[in-house]
Amino acid sequence: MTRKVLLCVLLLSVAVTAQNFIRNGTYLIISAVNNKVLDVQGAGKKDGTNICVHEHLGNPNQEFKVSFDNSGVCSIVSLDTKKYVNVDGGSLKDLANINQWASNNSDAQKFIIEPVTGTDMFVIVAVHSGKALTVDPNSNNVIQMPKPQSNDAKDANLNQYWRFSQRVSFKNMSNNKMFDIRGASDDTGAKLITFENNNKKNQAFDLIPIVNSEDYFLRCVHSGKYLSVSDGHLVSGSQIVQLPFGIVTPQRFKLDLVSDFTYYIASSKSNLVLDGAGKEGIVALADKKPVSSQQWKMYMFNPKSTTQQLKEELKETGSKTIDKLKNNTKKAKDKIKKLFK
Repeated sequence: MTRKVLLCVLLLSVAVTAQNFIRNGTYLIISAVNNKVLDVQGAGKKDGTNICVHEHLGNPNQEFKVSFDNSGVCSIVSLDTKKYVNVDGGSLKDLANINQWASNNSDAQKFIIEPVTGTDMFVIVAVHSGKALTVDPNSNNVIQMPKPQSNDAKDANLNQYWRFSQRVSFKNMSNNKMFDIRGASDDTGAKLITFENNNKKNQAFDLIPIVNSEDYFLRCVHSGKYLSVSDGHLVSGSQIVQLPFGIVTPQRFKLDLVSDFTYYIASSKSNLVLDGAGKEGIVALADKKPVSSQQWKMYMFNPKSTTQQLKEELKETGSKTIDKLKNNTKKAKDKIKKLFK
């Protein structure tokens, strides 16, 4: 199995301010209306390429770098093209299209990320227009529309709500098995276990930063439910299950670094960590100890098959080799020309 260790978590800024709400970093930006992710359409490279939402494919055109300035205003930049998410033509109109464009330092490329109270979601507001990035339900294109007012935000259409995530999987360092929702169940209360890697969505989790905190929610990709301490009892032996979202301590976790890309996963506001040594693979809280069953290696989750990932890696390596050979050939020809001038 080819797997990429998650680098971006370690590169996140530890500075969190009241203006920023989340950390600088590289994210999937997930629409709350359909769980599709922000996407540079067709992996296009040109200025003006449309921004839409699409099923998660594990490609770099679906990853975006979010960077805040000191005032809490941010830019959103495609990791693939290094171009900026941009309101087309700096338009102030409703329905204006969102695309990518080379940096021009205009307010049409600057955004404010506003948390939706009582949720793990955000509204992304264009600085120049005050309008919110919105998924067009007919086309899946992203457009700008008036943002929900604070007094009715919870009643707004979910197509204006977004989650910022890093989609990950965790491998236990003792048994080399993965975080897994037992039986790929959608049920409330389904247990977290360790299981052989199968690269399915019940082994994928959205690591979602909590507003103004170093803690995270862990949202199960297959079910949309959140890892939680069973019955809310923060005591050794309590099992981990999936539950609907709630702003509660038993759903908050923090990552304590052990070594490169390997962590203890601790229940927030306790000294207890997730341990994978339980019978039948059950994951439960335990007092923190220097043992491998409590240590978890984090990887980027890629939904592609192992074969497809290997093909793409070989293709990329081959392209780089060919480009290098072409460059060396050109240099050799240039030297020969100079010799015979």
